[in-house]
Amino acid sequence: MKKIISAPWFGIGFFGLFMVVASPEKILATDIAIIVNSANDIQTISDGQLKNLFLKIDRYWSDNVPVTAVHRNEGSPAYDLFLSRVQGQSSSQALSFWIDRKQTDGSSPPLQVSEDRLVIHLVASVKGAIGYVEANHVADHPQGIRVIRIIKE
Repeated sequence: MKKIISAPWFGIGFFGLFMVVASPEKILATDIAIIVNSANDIQTISDGQLKNLFLKIDRYWSDNVPVTAVHRNEGSPAYDLFLSRVQGQSSSQALSFWIDRKQTDGSSPPLQVSEDRLVIHLVASVKGAIGYVEANHVADHPQGIRVIRIIKE
């Protein structure tokens, strides 16, 4: 005697599997735009330069303006992508790095903000600022900032 799987069970099981696999935050790419204050004359930036600025190894731009690095908040897709692609760290490794730096030389991590619009506002307001946001948030070219690089997921 053959057993037949009922259609409703299969449908619910398949739909549940589809929901897990097709969840938007797992599939959609989050490209990030590296932005600087529009008064900054830098045209492009390498991963190494970015890493040094956000780890506070380099603290001044070429014109001696202090660097103000602005991170997105921990756990945001942009933060995770930036850490993994640019700094080569997980969020726990980044936290350990800054705890060690604080104990060693008193350094504090870059400012973290909760929304892309706040990163844009801060970078536009501070001459030496650099930050990153999800690329779709700078598509309409907000005033006061300039995109110098896109990092693809």
